[in-house]
Amino acid sequence: LIDELSSASRDGRLRETLVPYTHPGVLVVDEVGYLSYGPDAANVMFQVVNERHLHRRPMVFTTNKPVEEWGRVLHDPDLAEAILDRVLERGRVLHFKGPSYRTRDSATAGVLKLSRKEGAEFREPA
Repeated sequence: LIDELSSASRDGRLRETLVPYTHPGVLVVDEVGYLSYGPDAANVMFQVVNERHLHRRPMVFTTNKPVEEWGRVLHDPDLAEAILDRVLERGRVLHFKGPSYRTRDSATAGVLKLSRKEGAEFREPA
């Protein structure tokens, strides 16, 4: 998403490239902050979030980064705050703790011991 939109922005094609991300009934953005982003990451992410927010289109984000780190991850604390402001206005934060879902059935299931707590925790945004 970010790489494609960043490239489109540089090439002057951002408006038409946004359509597949701004018009679906629900947009799921998986692993925010998992990869390194370029300096325009916050700008293009804001374009998507703001457009969806204006039209009340739902979004789901998954990440292992706390919202406090999104400014660093997206290289722009102010735009990250604007993004989160829109996401959290009508959104909810769910924290899931426990063993990795991907390795639950594998021989390496016991190797990843990042957290031993089980279950999900629901917390209202501050």
